[in-house]
Amino acid sequence: MTADSFTLTAAEVRAAHRCTRIMVQFHNHASKPVPAEIAALYVRFDNEIHTLTRPRHQNVENSDDSEQLKLIGTARAAQITGWSKKTVHRRHTDLGGWKLDDGRYLFMEEKVIQYAQANNGR
Repeated sequence: MTADSFTLTAAEVRAAHRCTRIMVQFHNHASKPVPAEIAALYVRFDNEIHTLTRPRHQNVENSDDSEQLKLIGTARAAQITGWSKKTVHRRHTDLGGWKLDDGRYLFMEEKVIQYAQANNGR
């Protein structure tokens, strides 16, 4: 079996999503950077979970790109929230972001937008 042919059942995807989420939360709670490969894997599982839980009529092969999760960096998160980059770094966990091993920060654009709308950038 090659890595390209590796498939998971829906239950296995949910379990793997939970495991990676716990790893991200552990790193954030310990104020340690999240390894880039764990952050990327979490995003992939999160995207798959959204696909699995989407109503059947929306699970279409040619789905709109806007439904895909988009990763953004600090500059774009600052632009969305109206905050400085320093504030985005300090509040990255509020935005659902991760500090990576190399010192960069990574965010899911959809979550940053939702946070900004719910909190009016506060």
